[in-house]
Amino acid sequence: KLDRKNPDFEEVFLTVRGVQRPLSEHNHYASNFRKYYRIAGIDSKFGGTRHFRHAFATRLLYQKVSIKTIADLLGHRHIETTFIYTKVDIDQLRSLAREWPEEQK
Repeated sequence: KLDRKNPDFEEVFLTVRGVQRPLSEHNHYASNFRKYYRIAGIDSKFGGTRHFRHAFATRLLYQKVSIKTIADLLGHRHIETTFIYTKVDIDQLRSLAREWPEEQK
């Protein structure tokens, strides 16, 4: 019944009751991530699930998902908090920027 060796689904984070909860730093996944970050030699000030939250929010934003929907998916009460998670890709901005016009002499 609870065998996960051959799951019929692709989801990574599951719960026994199937209750959806926001992925947060204060759960049992975070300590496992920190452990494996250390083993892999990854130096991170976050070290937990926060990287996944940031990547998730940023990718949704690039797919033109509304900021309100992203906030709901992350479990944020205030949309301002969501802006912290939606990082801007500098290389993407450079590709959209126009060249600075040369000064006429």
